[in-house]
Amino acid sequence: MPGVPNTFANASGSIPLSQLDANFNTTLTIGTTSVGLGNTISTISNVAISTGSVNGSPVGNVTPSSGAFTTLSATGNVTVADGTVSVPAIAFTSDTDSGVYRIGANNIGVGVNGAKVLDIGTTGLGVTGNITNANQVITASNASTALEINHSGSGQQGLNLNLTNASYAGTAFYINTTRAANSAFDLVSVQTNGTNRFRVSGTGYVIAGANPVSSVSFHQFITEVANGNTAFAIVSTNTNKYTMVAYAVDTEGYSGALAASVWGYNSTTGRSINAGGTINASGADYAEYETKNASCGPVAKGQIIGFDVFGKVTDKWAEAKSFGVKSTNPAYVGGDAWGSQEALGKLVPVKPVEPKPLSDAEEITPEQRTQYAADLAAYELAKERFDAALEESRAKVDRIAYSGKVPVNVSGAKVGDYIIPVQDGDGIGGIAVTEPTFEQYRKAVGQVRRLLPDGRPEIAVKVG
Repeated sequence: MPGVPNTFANASGSIPLSQLDANFNTTLTIGTTSVGLGNTISTISNVAISTGSVNGSPVGNVTPSSGAFTTLSATGNVTVADGTVSVPAIAFTSDTDSGVYRIGANNIGVGVNGAKVLDIGTTGLGVTGNITNANQVITASNASTALEINHSGSGQQGLNLNLTNASYAGTAFYINTTRAANSAFDLVSVQTNGTNRFRVSGTGYVIAGANPVSSVSFHQFITEVANGNTAFAIVSTNTNKYTMVAYAVDTEGYSGALAASVWGYNSTTGRSINAGGTINASGADYAEYETKNASCGPVAKGQIIGFDVFGKVTDKWAEAKSFGVKSTNPAYVGGDAWGSQEALGKLVPVKPVEPKPLSDAEEITPEQRTQYAADLAAYELAKERFDAALEESRAKVDRIAYSGKVPVNVSGAKVGDYIIPVQDGDGIGGIAVTEPTFEQYRKAVGQVRRLLPDGRPEIAVKVG
């Protein structure tokens, strides 16, 4: 080339860079990167290749063959077509109808064998079919509902828990909360058409049925049935017989005195209990509450008493027209109406439920504390007045034995003797007589069956 001191074509040795063809020193731009002689460029940016190959793999507008890329990475978005449930946008060469596709705006799905199994949207996750993997954990933060199952099909079960391991020894259904015990929320709530049908309160009480009749401070079984209709039943599928049936009643009428259980009654029949067999009790006599007259003092168990002209209990000999013995250990007691709410004219007070924080991090408000203190003070006052009225009413009655066996406060008796009431000062005492006269027999309160360890006789009660 004229004017060029050295060219590659005729070089026989080293050529100084300054003597090279000037055109050889011109820079070349590839993409947005200038590359010249002596550059140490290792990265070239923004290169557009419309067709061709890199290391033997087609690129550009040429569709790569299967397995052409082993790794694909990007610093921005990789976009694909929406796809469908039967032809997902991202699928597998050996399973083309299973993969991920776009259902709609902010909504993606996962299909398997051409059918949707997962629906993921802004409101949560929808699952079609069974969840069979072990140790499933669902975590929800700041959400009103952690897990919701909507069943709109024609199947029978909305939620079906099957334990197929015969040796399973764990808990089939377990719910736990870290909240402090509180009646302001329900640990479990089962509803139909928006109405509570079964609840477990935050304080651990079970409420079966709608509309509790009082504060949730005890277990409740609630039915909305009319008087005389079945409210609850226990039946054996083995015998096909009812063990127990509870019917709705319209009247309470029971005493407010402490007891293991109380039963109301049907006002039409006046009945509380119908038993198909025996009713067994540990007591030894049948007694009834009888009203004491105004002058009668306290009566001890086993004491002989009299009945005055008005049929009231007396401890005065001069007032007695007939005689009896106070019960010691009754199996059954009648006339127990003196302590009923109707007789007292007062309702049994219900203790208020103490408010508690909804969580360990919260505290009850000063207003709640003030209201609870006022409610508790009102309850304690009402309870004090009720107990006083109950005791005042109780002091006006006593249990008198009418059948069975009772101890009698008499000494010197032997088996077979009759216990005859006698005057003891102004009061009433008793003596043991082996062969009573007819008049004595008429007054006798019973015949001795055995002597007790303390020497007193136990008699078979005779009503005179």
